[in-house]
Amino acid sequence: SIGHSGDSSMEWEKRLRVALAMAEALVYLHEHNIVHGNLKSSNVLMDKQWEPHLADYGLAPIALFYPNTKSDMMTYLAPELLSMGFHPEAANPSTDVYSFGVLLLELIIGKSSKATTITPPSNEVKAKISSGHTLLPQWVESIDEERWVAEVFDSKALRSEENFHHIKLEMTQLLKIALSCVVHCDARPTMIEVVSRINDI
Repeated sequence: SIGHSGDSSMEWEKRLRVALAMAEALVYLHEHNIVHGNLKSSNVLMDKQWEPHLADYGLAPIALFYPNTKSDMMTYLAPELLSMGFHPEAANPSTDVYSFGVLLLELIIGKSSKATTITPPSNEVKAKISSGHTLLPQWVESIDEERWVAEVFDSKALRSEENFHHIKLEMTQLLKIALSCVVHCDARPTMIEVVSRINDI
């Protein structure tokens, strides 16, 4: 899976290709009226060519009967699903977009959304984090853009001195796309729009 594939050492070009391929796969599902509903790093399976494959789509309701699986899903679920008391059958394309945004943040940061090694948010940010929000988007949103290189971006993806500025620009663009996916449901882009924006990077 993408969560166990050593993505913290994955070259930036591979991460960008993975992001685009995941987005295109979600477009395919949504065009066929299929909602994934359980999008998380362990459900993105990587083959030997670093092509991602989405697994377990449509199986979110089963997680209700498996506490460990349910716990794994929580950091990827859209706030509106959490506020309903965890009803995965209410998942829709927009909630998939939110989960995809969290996956993008993981690719850019190089850490799991459940990682305890990220810098703890300030008390002010903690106060803004409701039970209906996952920590990772709130943490990233609390950091000013001029500090993204030092505090947000995975340094392993920026280690190429020759392409540093180019990679920094692309990471910034992808991070902005990720953040646009984790806003309020009324303001989220569609996956078709996400694909178009990633192609423009």
